[in-house]
Amino acid sequence: LTDAVILTGFSLNSSFSHQAFAAFNSQLAKLNQPARFADLDPGYLLWQNNQSNQFGFFYPTGFEPSILTFSEETKYTFTTGEMLSMTSGGVAEGFKGPVLVVTGAQDMIFCGGDCYSTGGVSDSIPAVVQMAYPSASTFEAFIPNNTGHGVNLHYSGALNSRLIPTSSY
Repeated sequence: LTDAVILTGFSLNSSFSHQAFAAFNSQLAKLNQPARFADLDPGYLLWQNNQSNQFGFFYPTGFEPSILTFSEETKYTFTTGEMLSMTSGGVAEGFKGPVLVVTGAQDMIFCGGDCYSTGGVSDSIPAVVQMAYPSASTFEAFIPNNTGHGVNLHYSGALNSRLIPTSSY
């Protein structure tokens, strides 16, 4: 059903997610923004404010400040279950298409702010995702610098669209 896989802001490493979750200072969506989310049940959460948003999604010098403001005004919900299961996928043994992982070098949620800090296990934390796609025709971990978890919200976002080799994906 799928010809290719492109994962953004992703790795198989969940050891840093607890610090992002704590920094979110999560609140019930229906209480944080009742005008938008009054009808949602209590399972839906939002991070508290701009500072929580910036910590989890933005690299401090890599984005235009007005993007953070816009992102906060249009933020959307997540669930505790999403946080607890975000790296619990299995191995896609039979998938034979190309796989591309695009994760910012300073992704806080999946890399603790340094996607190259692997202790020598791999070239990068996102590169380990290749283990979940052992039969992929090609695999690439693209890691733009000066970029946090929200890869498309950074200055590098325009660069990302030109660097991703669309002919092979």
